[in-house]
Amino acid sequence: RPVANVGILRSARNAVASGLLALAATTMLFGLTYGPAYGACVGLAIGTMTALCFGGTDTINHYTLRLLLALRGITPLGAARHLDGGVAVGLMRRVGSGYMFMHSMLQRHVADFADRGSP
Repeated sequence: RPVANVGILRSARNAVASGLLALAATTMLFGLTYGPAYGACVGLAIGTMTALCFGGTDTINHYTLRLLLALRGITPLGAARHLDGGVAVGLMRRVGSGYMFMHSMLQRHVADFADRGSP
């Protein structure tokens, strides 16, 4: 069974790993050359920039968007749990990492319901 958010979790893991590696390398390099305090400052700056470049920005954008959508009532934070409930009762099926209604008539009904602005 495909796991929800596997791509963004991989991006977060890559950001942390690359940031820590850059932090350690630059802290040691600059710390040995210019002193530990300067090395720590440069290491923190370079590590943070590296983490942001290697998936950190995408991870921050993803979770910020999810939070904003949930706060405005557009989508729930646990949307995957609700969709899995639809799969369990036979209204939907999983297609790769997404979901699809079992019947096109049900899909049209839900789309029409949403277009009317009903809650």
